[in-house]
Amino acid sequence: MKSMKRMKRFAASAVLVFAVLSLVGCGSPGDKDPSKLGSVEKAQTVTRLRKEAEICLQQFVASEGDEDGIDIDALLCYVEKLKTTTKIYPNPNLCSSCYAQYGEALRMLGGYYRTLSLKQEESATKADSERQAALKKLSEENAQKAERNYRLALTQFNLHVASGQVLNWVYWKGFEVSARLDQYTMALKYLKLFEQNNTLDDAEKVKLTKWRKWTDDRIKKQLRDRVREELK
Repeated sequence: MKSMKRMKRFAASAVLVFAVLSLVGCGSPGDKDPSKLGSVEKAQTVTRLRKEAEICLQQFVASEGDEDGIDIDALLCYVEKLKTTTKIYPNPNLCSSCYAQYGEALRMLGGYYRTLSLKQEESATKADSERQAALKKLSEENAQKAERNYRLALTQFNLHVASGQVLNWVYWKGFEVSARLDQYTMALKYLKLFEQNNTLDDAEKVKLTKWRKWTDDRIKKQLRDRVREELK
């Protein structure tokens, strides 16, 4: 029964992937340099890619409750489609939202690998010595993938913010990714930008105060650790 479900899902995925690739050619508008498209063609292609990305995202979200496991290919599809929109508009000022959405897709992919790494790390503590070594290795590899995607996500968020056309949700996503990377000064910058560009209600003020203190404490700890290291 389980193998039958897996085969059906594989068949459905294959149809979806074929349909998507037939439209944009592996995430790009044919053999043409995406940045060389005409203005109307660029806008149309970005709209189409976003719709295709949404299909991939929906497939990924649906798979989270599937007993056969998470469909990582669907999440990778989501990332790739949104990555292509930034190739169409290599200047963030011309499609600031392209970079915000690509950054969010990378953040989600980083979160997937981070969760997987933590689960493997936990499983390793309960495994025999041979299996433990394999799980630790997998955990380390996935932790590296998480960090790589978080770094790429932060780059996209920074480019988006630098454009001056900032989507409000990006401040908290940028904060989260910066914190995941232990870049607490950058995390604090995102909190300050959120405060400067919003009229805060009481609940938001409490939330901001909480996370600013959390970030300040980690910056101080980093400084203490650095001083101790230099004094050795």
